[in-house]
Amino acid sequence: MKNTVNKGIMFYLFLFLAIVVGVACIFVAILIFSPGTELFGISYVNGKVDSTVLYSDSTLIENSEYIDTLIKNNKINTININTDYCDVNVKNEDSTRIRFDIDGTVTGIVKSGEQNKYVVSYSYNEEEKTYTINLSGPKCMLYFSNSAELTLIFPNSYNSTNLDVNINTQSGEVYFGVDTKTDLSFNNVTVTSEESTNIKFGKYAKITNSVAINSPSGTIDFDSTLSDGTSTMNLNTLDISTTNAKITAGYLNAKDVSLKTESSQIKINKINGNLVYKAKKGVLIADTINGSLTCGEEVLISNIEISKVYGDVILPMAETSNITIQKLYAECLIRTSSGNVTINEMYATSEIETKSGKINITVKSDKQFVNPTKQITTKLTTENGDINVNFANIINTNNITTQKGKIVCSFNKNLNLVLNYTCNNNAPTLSSGITTNTPEKNATYYYGCSEQTPSVNNITISNNEGKTEISDTLPVA
Repeated sequence: MKNTVNKGIMFYLFLFLAIVVGVACIFVAILIFSPGTELFGISYVNGKVDSTVLYSDSTLIENSEYIDTLIKNNKINTININTDYCDVNVKNEDSTRIRFDIDGTVTGIVKSGEQNKYVVSYSYNEEEKTYTINLSGPKCMLYFSNSAELTLIFPNSYNSTNLDVNINTQSGEVYFGVDTKTDLSFNNVTVTSEESTNIKFGKYAKITNSVAINSPSGTIDFDSTLSDGTSTMNLNTLDISTTNAKITAGYLNAKDVSLKTESSQIKINKINGNLVYKAKKGVLIADTINGSLTCGEEVLISNIEISKVYGDVILPMAETSNITIQKLYAECLIRTSSGNVTINEMYATSEIETKSGKINITVKSDKQFVNPTKQITTKLTTENGDINVNFANIINTNNITTQKGKIVCSFNKNLNLVLNYTCNNNAPTLSSGITTNTPEKNATYYYGCSEQTPSVNNITISNNEGKTEISDTLPVA
């Protein structure tokens, strides 16, 4: 009896669902085969746009001029492009005039009262010397297909180095000099998106002054390294602000680069200038920075890996950020809580401080890389983190301090220095080249010099509770 009741309920349930699906299919069919017909406050839209804009005024009044004529006569300094979800492509090709090509197709379901077609408008402001074009598509609640692009086309031979381009999009992708084969030059470029999008500068996009990008997420890519090793980006400033967009770049020839992000993955080949990096978390990988690297106080748990830095490195207040530099030719000030610091070749003054993070550094101090009026020093400090320091060369004062961590200090036997150490709880382990006697907890050794003629170079080690190893066995380079 029970099984019979259950089968009956299931039968009526499936019958009800079949009726609902059937009605829905009829409903959708009416909407699709009768575009514009509105049922229960919704309608089907099949919108298309295919147009070319050459003139400065959408009304085509008698004195409306060509866009390129106004630019050539210095009557347009700035082009503004505003879109919603439509892509923007700025390129050049074998053409005779500057023009906008607009091509879009969208199908979907739109609510009553919402925009159900493409809208294009453009205007010229003679006083401000600006030309503005706006493109927006149907606002569907459900999209079946959506493909729209606004293309700004310049002739191959056109020189636009004095022109600024501002692009403001909701979620459309943006391309500069990607689909092109000759140089496409501008003075300043600004790209702003409200939602996730992809932004790319091709290798023929040559911006001469500044690039500013503000995009919450997606990708930001600079294909900026030419085959001869030069850069397409010869900028004064590059400013990128994002939440978590993935950023990649080749060679950026920019005096000042600013990267502000919440948690981006960033990979850059080379920056010929200074970099300011502000990120709560994320990854920064770079091959070469010819200027300085300054990390804002926002940097908390980033991982930073750089092959060469020729300017100062400043990381004043990080939490668990790990920083690795293969070669650092200028001064550094690095402070982290539990982050690890590794500098494989340090050529100038360094001040590194951690609470529980590890410090690994090889000192190759060289006066040629720093201001000769400055005293080159090394200062390494932890609370309970380990310190591993190698002195391939030594100049002036070098202090290594920890409360509870382990210190391993090595230097090569060709150096002349005064070694001072204070190890309150545990006497250090010393190599036979320093002494063959049983080490005391506190001592001073004159290595390669004497008490009567001491060296001006010294290493001072202080370890309150941890273990210490000191040796003169570092291989001579």
